Order: sequence, then structure tokens, then C-alpha cells
Amino acid sequence: MGVDAATTLPEPNKESLSSDLAKHISEKKLISVLYVDLDNFKEVNDQHGHLEGDKCLAEVFARLSSAVSGKGTIYRIGGDEFCALLPNCSSTEASVIAERMRLSVNALGSFGGTTKVTTSIGVVGTDVLSVTDSEKLIRAADTVMYISKWTTKNRVTTWPPSEADQQSAKDKRERAIDRQRLVSIEEKLQSLQSQQRQSTEKDEKERQKKSEVRHKLADFLSGGQEIADRIAYNNTQAATEKGQWEQRVGRYLSENLDQSYEVRFRNPSHEITLLPRGLLSTPMQEFWSNMKSKMAMLHDFISELGD
Repeated sequence: MGVDAATTLPEPNKESLSSDLAKHISEKKLISVLYVDLDNFKEVNDQHGHLEGDKCLAEVFARLSSAVSGKGTIYRIGGDEFCALLPNCSSTEASVIAERMRLSVNALGSFGGTTKVTTSIGVVGTDVLSVTDSEKLIRAADTVMYISKWTTKNRVTTWPPSEADQQSAKDKRERAIDRQRLVSIEEKLQSLQSQQRQSTEKDEKERQKKSEVRHKLADFLSGGQEIADRIAYNNTQAATEKGQWEQRVGRYLSENLDQSYEVRFRNPSHEITLLPRGLLSTPMQEFWSNMKSKMAMLHDFISELGD
């Protein structure tokens, strides 16, 4: 039976449930609570989208309402959770209505063509659990609903649950938690392995880049040494070559060195205590001193890049 979710499905309203139940309890009237949770509803949303999820909720709500027609009221208290209040109804009578609910929802076709939705239902009445607090009665119904969900699903469980059912639900819940922990551990391991691979790849790229820088600067250094040798013997053409060489070095450093290296030039003071033979003019002496300083900085920089 198709239902328009936009006009049929009520908004969650647990306050109305608690208020109406509290009134019945205060008047010491017999009443039963049915707590209904959908099985596999998350798969409908995840696999087929929220529109199909809304359609599912609307059709289930229609089935639940039809099952309690004239006997009580259905409340939506959460995304896929419902409660029914059945006044003047014992827990035994309420269990019959709950089974009618279960069968009605179970008769629905698969949503999205693949996902079957059923119900896990918990039943408790004031005839078997005398309370003065509406929340305690709702929690009791919720408790036995989870007995249904953690044993077989698509089932009705009435308060009080048997010891066998409680143990079965406990065991299955613990196994599910253990499986989830294993999944969580595996996901964390996979994440760590992925991070390690990325870090290794990053380190390798860094090493390759540093190696390229070292080789490039070593070539500059070799070329600079040849120029320096010519300057030492008053080759005036070498002064022009030195200027071009310095420009190439400076351009390479500014364009290719990544800031992440965190390497800075140390600017050592190089004393020229003995000039090479042939350096007679002051301009050539300055060229020589400046050249040796630049080459010393390249040496220092290559050393700091490491292996």
C-alpha cells in the first residue's frame, strides 16, 4: 500500500507519548506500551536515499496504525522508532496486537527493490510491571524491544524476558561489538599504512629533489672554480663570466629551492691573507674575494642538504 510520506508521516514527538502515558498511570488505569524499531532501515537510507527512506517510514506507519486501529494510538518517537499506547489492554492482549503489527510490516515488499524491512517489538503492560513513572515503563518496553533485535529481529518480546533470551541477546550483542572493534582496528591499521606509504613517498621525493639540487649546485661550483682559476691569473674576461655565473646561481636558488628545506646560507667571513699570483689590480682582488665567498656558501649549502 503506497502512502504519501510528506502528508502521512508524523514528526517525532516523544513528549506527547510521555505526557499521555503519565496521565494514564496517574489514574491507575491498565495500559500497555509497544516499542517498535525497524530492522534494516539504515540500509534503505544508505543504499537507496532518503526519499525511499521516507516512503518506507510512511508505509510502516500506515501498517502500524491499521494494526492498532480502535485499540490505541501510534507515536513516532525517533527516526525509525515508534511506540503504541494501548489503554485497557493487558500485556497478553497487547502481544497479540504487536504480532499483528509484525506480520503486517513483514508483508511489505522490498524497498528500493532489494532491502527488506521488518520490526523488532517490545511489549510491557502495567499488569506485569507496576510503575508510577512513565519513563520507566517506556524504558522497559525499549529493553525487551532490544531483546527482539539482538536475538533474531522480526520478533515480538513481552516483559519480562526469559533468562535464555537475555543471555542470547547479550552474547550476540557482545559478538557484534567485538566484530565492530575488529573492523575499527583494521580501518585504523589501513589508515596508518596509508599514511606511512604517503610519508615514505614524500621522503623519497624529498631525497630525489635534494639530490637534484646537490648535483645542480655541484655543477655550478665546478663552473665557478674554473672561473675563479682564471680570475686568479688576471683573465679580465673571467670577471664577466663570474657575473653571469652569479646570476645563474641566484636565479636557480630563488626559483627551485623549496622553503620547506629550512636551510639558510651561512655567510662566513673569508679572509684573503695571500692573494694568488697575478692578482695585482684592486678590482680583480675584489672579484677574487667575492668569488671565494660565494663558492664557500655553495659548499656549506650542499653540506647542509645531507644525503
